[in-house]
Amino acid sequence: MAAVSRQVRRMTTPSARPRPSVLLLLLSAMLCCASMAGAQPVDLYVGSAPVASQDEAERVRALGPALQSALVRASGDPTLASDPRLPAVLEQAPRLLQSFGWRQDVGQGADGAPVLRASLQARFDPAGVQAALASLGRSVWSERPRTLVWLVIDDGSTRRIASAAQVAALGALTGAARERGVDLALPQMDAEDLARLDPDTLWGGPSSAALAAASRYGTPVALVVRLSRSGPGWGARFTLADGGRPDDWSATFPDAGTALAAAANGLADRLVQRFALAAAERVVADYEVAIAGVAGADDYGRVMAYLGGLSVVQSFAPIGAEGSTLEVAATLTVTPARLRQVLSIGGVLAFDEGALADERRIALRLVR
Repeated sequence: MAAVSRQVRRMTTPSARPRPSVLLLLLSAMLCCASMAGAQPVDLYVGSAPVASQDEAERVRALGPALQSALVRASGDPTLASDPRLPAVLEQAPRLLQSFGWRQDVGQGADGAPVLRASLQARFDPAGVQAALASLGRSVWSERPRTLVWLVIDDGSTRRIASAAQVAALGALTGAARERGVDLALPQMDAEDLARLDPDTLWGGPSSAALAAASRYGTPVALVVRLSRSGPGWGARFTLADGGRPDDWSATFPDAGTALAAAANGLADRLVQRFALAAAERVVADYEVAIAGVAGADDYGRVMAYLGGLSVVQSFAPIGAEGSTLEVAATLTVTPARLRQVLSIGGVLAFDEGALADERRIALRLVR
């Protein structure tokens, strides 16, 4: 049974649960919507914690764990849970709280019956979360690539690319991704997708095919998840493709839900390694940035808006133009090598490999 969640004002009592047949129809409809629309962008400053009730005392108790969840989500770093300085930081939770609500997730119990799991959803002050992370020697992971997930299942006789109706544990994937602050997209699996990819290509073909087929969704990263029966459990192989060297890993799991949750966590760990910036990596320096391909006012506005939204750009100002090349003075908080990784996410600017550059001059081009 899929884990599907919804925001609620009041907890549903066991006697008010839908009959199983109605519940299955509800979950199927919600999963179809998720498959067509993709996962919604996550709020980095929201944390969650399981609760037994909506009592005030239970809410107060859950604020600390919820803040810890928000810190992990904002930084992308689950290892901070073992930081000995964390307990003192979590005492700030009541002061940092901005708003809260309640969530119910429909999951599967040990007997296979649907169960409701309640959690507190708390949003904390962004500046306070950033300061808390700084006190732990960490920083906010701001630029995050949206990732398209291709899921292919081998049942021993055939291989098929999963649709919402076939993926009973989809909520395990999206839920784990949400907790890690990873923005997922799910394919529509319409005629266009099926024309681009077939199950055998996803199963054993080059990862570049999965990434190319994901281009229609505008995602710079693709994750291929391959599930197959392995005795009483499931074998899983994962491939992360982002245009560089593909990253492969595999494991065996007791059930499909655990495998899909592991897929989301493995994806998050690898995205952090590629794109997150540790506090120690931030080096402030001034650069002259030449941006080629700026042909008019619309291009100029696009470049200015994009630079203004990058957390690694501390300040910038146009200083001139020559032909279609815009000259910008910029103060960056990362090295040019790290800037290259950040720019690969947005798809707006890219390093101009054909232009000359030096230690204080960076050559970029506007991506069409």
